Amino acid sequence: MKKPAAVGIDVGGTKTLCVLIDKHFQQLDEIKFKTAPEEGRNRFSRRLRDSVGALVNSARAKGLEVVAVGVGSAGAVDEEEIRIKTSPNLLMLEDYPIGKYLSKIVKAKMTIRNDVQT
Repeated sequence: MKKPAAVGIDVGGTKTLCVLIDKHFQQLDEIKFKTAPEEGRNRFSRRLRDSVGALVNSARAKGLEVVAVGVGSAGAVDEEEIRIKTSPNLLMLEDYPIGKYLSKIVKAKMTIRNDVQT
């Protein structure tokens, strides 16, 4: 059985940070990309898919399995549907079903919180 790992995603107004951590919360890998709201939702989705996919592959290469994904985003989020409801500085992500989208990339437990929640 592989050891567990998790992916954390911080969706920011200028950059999105995706990290791979182990069960001791040690960062093992990271990928950053420009959120670039002016380029639209589809471009953001492709960058997110590529980044999370690369981290899942990195985990596998280390003998780990991604069992959880956590997302932090500004604005209002729907924790049950894992969805960004409103995002004042990222209008292209209004009503964005990020959990549904990520579930196509990785089979793991998902959670989302407003980025100021602890």
